[in-house]
Amino acid sequence: ESARIPILNNAEEMDDRTVIVAIRGGCTFGEKGNKAQEAGAAGILFVNNIEGNDHPQGPDAHCSNTTASMINKDDGAHLLKALRHKQDGVKGR
Repeated sequence: ESARIPILNNAEEMDDRTVIVAIRGGCTFGEKGNKAQEAGAAGILFVNNIEGNDHPQGPDAHCSNTTASMINKDDGAHLLKALRHKQDGVKGR
């Protein structure tokens, strides 16, 4: 059984152009993928919570029809920082 159900606080803002960025852990890949699919998102990008990109496949990892990929922890940290920076109203050049 999973540790918790994924929460998507802004599901009403999702559409078929939205890619959700989710940090790995807390529940299964499939649970997060299904939540993204239910919200109508185009896909989900997992940020690994450990070094590297190796991970064991869970039993439901392929149960979602949502496009999914994973990036490593360091790249994910840079992406999340950039997204937070943009959310705070800072625009790039």
